[in-house]
Amino acid sequence: MAEKTNANIGFEKQLWDAACVLWGHIPAAEYRKVIIGLIFLRYISATFDKRYQELVEEGEGYEKLRKQVCVPEKDDILVGKDGARYFEDIVIYKQDEQPALLSSIAILRADCKKTIPEFLYYTLKTPAVKKNVRDNYGSGSAIPRIVLKDFKRMPFSFPSVDEQRKITALCSAIDSKIQVNNAINKNLQNYKERIHIMEGRLIAFVIWVIIGVLFIVMGIYDFNSKKAKPFGFWANAEVAPIEDVKGYNRALGILWCVYGVLFTLIGLPLLDGQNSGLIIIPILGAMLISIAAMVAYVVGIEPKYRKKK
Repeated sequence: MAEKTNANIGFEKQLWDAACVLWGHIPAAEYRKVIIGLIFLRYISATFDKRYQELVEEGEGYEKLRKQVCVPEKDDILVGKDGARYFEDIVIYKQDEQPALLSSIAILRADCKKTIPEFLYYTLKTPAVKKNVRDNYGSGSAIPRIVLKDFKRMPFSFPSVDEQRKITALCSAIDSKIQVNNAINKNLQNYKERIHIMEGRLIAFVIWVIIGVLFIVMGIYDFNSKKAKPFGFWANAEVAPIEDVKGYNRALGILWCVYGVLFTLIGLPLLDGQNSGLIIIPILGAMLISIAAMVAYVVGIEPKYRKKK
């Protein structure tokens, strides 16, 4: 027997499965959008449970709603009958709970002697039935809707129950394949979005690496230079008289190589995206190693190789 947990009772299982799917394809920084929706769903669920308990405690009010067929039973067909999507949202109620529903949701209960619930469900979802409802039974200009009593005068023709079961089995199999294809398409779309995000991150990192490599190349050039002229550290500034030019250039080359390597390494967090908290590392890191390089030059290299007066 399967273990019963909070994740496999009622509609919580559907939410749990959806959360598991979303978790594998949404970056951590974007998952807050899902969490906010779940928090809101939790809020309205708690509000509904509170109201439900109030109706149960009142007794008379809940029983009144039950007598008015505002309380669904298992295998009832629930149809959204008000608003822009009227007669678009159609589901089979599969829960054991019997909550009181809003008046904007119609409850259709199949006569099992004539039709099975699943067949009625697929019949209502056919384009021909939806068009017939919109053309002949819909009302309201500001808020489109279908009057509940109009459901009773809709003509339907049903084959035998055995034929209905065969048709339902075929439709169910097609539905399953559609769901699989939709899941695959959604995963591919998520992969596409992730690749697009990674492309942006990779471009930023490549630009960062190119800058770091330029410092390294400049350092190698300074280190191997045979010129008798010392290379400058500060932009547009003359170099102080140097006693050992070759030693000075080699030291300056090593400084630039170390700076370029460190600059490249601190750019790795760019691959994690701009929304990551690690983005602060390249920003602060570039500032710190630049200050360290200036200190190393002013305190170490220049005084060591400057001509003594």
